[in-house]
Amino acid sequence: MSIQKNDISSGYTDFPAGRPLEYSFFIAGEGWNNILSSFKLLTAISQNMINNCQSVSLVTFGPDVNTDAPIFDSFGLMPNGKVKLFECTSREDVGWGYIFNPAC
Repeated sequence: MSIQKNDISSGYTDFPAGRPLEYSFFIAGEGWNNILSSFKLLTAISQNMINNCQSVSLVTFGPDVNTDAPIFDSFGLMPNGKVKLFECTSREDVGWGYIFNPAC
């Protein structure tokens, strides 16, 4: 597994104030697909990170392997204080709550 920390302020102008960071987790090894298919697990990890890290507003998960079908899920802090799965879109000019992926 590898982890990346990203500043999302250049990609989203409407991200939650004071929370410019995204953490991305890239899962490898046996069972990576099972982990990425567990919506409850990914939601729980995202909620924990966002609730306990005051500068984080977005958490993304994806495979750390070559795959023909890119599988990425992003969870973000919404204005109502809840953590929600972002909607995948092939449009590049997206707002908060959407994640760009040309494979959508």
